[in-house]
Order: sequence, then C-alpha cells, then structure tokens
Amino acid sequence: MLRDTFLQFIACLAIALGVGVAASPIVIMGRCLGSLPPGPVRLACDVDGNGIVDREDIQLIADGRGTTPSGPNDPRDFDHDGMITVLDNRACTLNCTYALCASLAASQP
Repeated sequence: MLRDTFLQFIACLAIALGVGVAASPIVIMGRCLGSLPPGPVRLACDVDGNGIVDREDIQLIADGRGTTPSGPNDPRDFDHDGMITVLDNRACTLNCTYALCASLAASQP
C-alpha cells in the first residue's frame, strides 16, 4: 500500500514537472487524481469557451437547467451530477473571472 502510494506520488510529480510526460496533472487538495490529455483545457463553467466565466456563461447555464449534460466534460454541469441545476448555476456564479461576473470587454478600462 505504502509503495503504491509512493509510486503514485512520483508519477504525479513527474506529470507536474513535465518530466517525459505530455499531460497536465489533476491535483485536488494535494492528491493527484490522474492527468488530462495534452491540448486545450476548458475552464469549468466557461460554456462559450472564451477563457473567462462571465454573465454570458451564467445565462447559458441557466438556460440549460433541468437538462442532462452533453457529455462528461460539459462545462455547465459543475458538480458532475448528471443534471444541470441551480446548484451548478450558483457554483459557477461564485467562480466568475471578474467582479459581478462582468465580461472581458466590461472589465477593461
């Protein structure tokens, strides 16, 4: 058990440091949960894929309430419970990129 944990830690460290591995680590609260394939990664809640979470994303999530996600990586299903709900909407509202969920254009002077 300890040996397996140590080997998992080393594998996660190798991923994190990019040592011969073309992937990004998934580390939550200090635990390595695996890795993502190389390539662009969409932010949770970034429904329109513009790199920020703003009012437009929140509205798209609200529009999808009561439906099932389009797949396992649907950014509208924040909690991955298989339904788009008000809880996903709330969680994403708390994770907006800018204050008051402003869009990129509104946040620039």
